[in-house]
Amino acid sequence: MPIASSFVKAGQQAEPISADLTELDELVLITSAGPDGNDWNWGTWANARLIKADGSFIWLDELDPYYWFSGSGSIQKNADLYGNPLTIGGKNYEHSVLCHADGVMVYALDEEFIRFEAEVGLADQSTVGSVYFRVQNLFPKEEAARLTAAYPKETGAFSTYVDALETWLSTPDTSVEKESLLALTEELKDSRYFVNAIKEIEKETDVDVQIRSYLELYEKAYLVYDLQMQLDWLHVESVFLAFEDMKTIRGFDAERYGPLLETLSQLVQTGFSGIYQWNEEALTRAEEALNLKRTILLANPYLDVDKVVATRFKLGI
Repeated sequence: MPIASSFVKAGQQAEPISADLTELDELVLITSAGPDGNDWNWGTWANARLIKADGSFIWLDELDPYYWFSGSGSIQKNADLYGNPLTIGGKNYEHSVLCHADGVMVYALDEEFIRFEAEVGLADQSTVGSVYFRVQNLFPKEEAARLTAAYPKETGAFSTYVDALETWLSTPDTSVEKESLLALTEELKDSRYFVNAIKEIEKETDVDVQIRSYLELYEKAYLVYDLQMQLDWLHVESVFLAFEDMKTIRGFDAERYGPLLETLSQLVQTGFSGIYQWNEEALTRAEEALNLKRTILLANPYLDVDKVVATRFKLGI
């Protein structure tokens, strides 16, 4: 899972699709509009059936999904959206469930079935249109909400480079991961290390390994991007000026923070270009420099706690 059909256009014959349902408690069927839009995308699951271990089966049209959404109208069983007999590519189907793209149907299985089989295509009344069909074992909307609640920062950052988390979760290949990673690397001042790493991942034949590798590399690239943004605000001259001002404030411990300022200056002189090659020493130096900046600038003994957030924003920390 997920299992995806090819790109099915109006007028084509239906193509078979099947999935192993062993020990699954829900079945999610998705119809997604093709690149030509979603007009007349009468995506149809024809002769769809749920098969039990003993060989008996239930037609999908005998069941009702516990959740569904259709891109136009409601779900239609054993007929097109106008109530006419359902045909795909000139073939008549007595059993069918039509869910206009973009649409989703979620069925409870309770681990009762071992296999799902269907023929998928667009009802012949569709003179234009194209649909991708997907069979999966999770409901992308619910899973995306769970991930967002558990990892708000990470999903928020990742969502910058994907249309929607639901789309990412329901994509059967690595296209979203790769495209998101490439988009992120374009934000880096030096992306050679990551571009070469992407080329190595492309050689992997196992999709699961590819997905994990892309996401792990994405995490690295985003960390470098985050450091890059913070380092752009690391103006040592401004920190020196702020330090001189704070020295005039009674209670400010200049002897304590002076050496920190010198260390910060030395780190900046050494440079942080190694972060773009994922050099651990450079990454450590960058983190240390940024922490020193925060420590020094927030050392003002009369700093108004209520203004900390505003101060950090102005100082880029």
